[in-house]
Amino acid sequence: MKKIKVFISYAWESLEYKTRVWELAEWLLEHGKNRLEIVIDQEYENKAPREGWPVWMATQVKVCDIVLILCTPKYLSRFEKNEEPGVGLGVTFEGANITQELYNAQMQNEKFCPIVPDDGDRKYIPTILRAYDNSHTFPSGNERILKMIFDDNPKLGSKNISQISVDASKEKVAEEIVTIIIANVGAKKPSMKQAIGEMVRNYFELSDPQKKAAVTSVGIYESNFDSLVPLERDKKIFEIVHEKQLLAELWTAIAKINNKEAETNPFK
Repeated sequence: MKKIKVFISYAWESLEYKTRVWELAEWLLEHGKNRLEIVIDQEYENKAPREGWPVWMATQVKVCDIVLILCTPKYLSRFEKNEEPGVGLGVTFEGANITQELYNAQMQNEKFCPIVPDDGDRKYIPTILRAYDNSHTFPSGNERILKMIFDDNPKLGSKNISQISVDASKEKVAEEIVTIIIANVGAKKPSMKQAIGEMVRNYFELSDPQKKAAVTSVGIYESNFDSLVPLERDKKIFEIVHEKQLLAELWTAIAKINNKEAETNPFK
């Protein structure tokens, strides 16, 4: 099977940001089921491409199947040629090539995908790319980015095999979490068992950004969660919630997101 070639276009905002972009590349490669080839300039940090940077950049924009465009203030400034002369030439050159590719395709686009960092702002998406903005973020939205790369849009009334497998795995992990919590807290009342099961199910219905918000609000979010496989991350979160006796707090956080704050908290 031919691999999908993905080019990451971004501006060097800072050393910390470069590291975050590299981590995105590694995450996609790790979770891409051996179906992705990730292209990023940091692979040439110590030695430039043999053909030189201009040819290399133009080639990647042209031949890669997907171009992830990480939109930040510096990226926008350079893409739209508003930077000081001689600064940020790489993004300026890539921006010109991307614009030309869109022009040649009569603005029909399935290749160039704007993405914003979690702490960024969508106003920094270049004007020509805003029509293709689908609210992608990283790292909290890495899973959606992967689905976008694989063109994995939901089909009304049906599920593909991979989605059925994911749903089955979620159900299994949810059952494991409920069983462990019930065993450890000694929940003998049917009402308590039902409350635990309902809270876990409500948690699994949240999107990844919503899960992160809930966990952050109860003070147990850890930076290493982003590097974990989602289901393993969820198990770890509930282990910490149980260990620190934060079932009531997590229930409140989930209820707030689901607009169910009026319901009685069964853990208080």
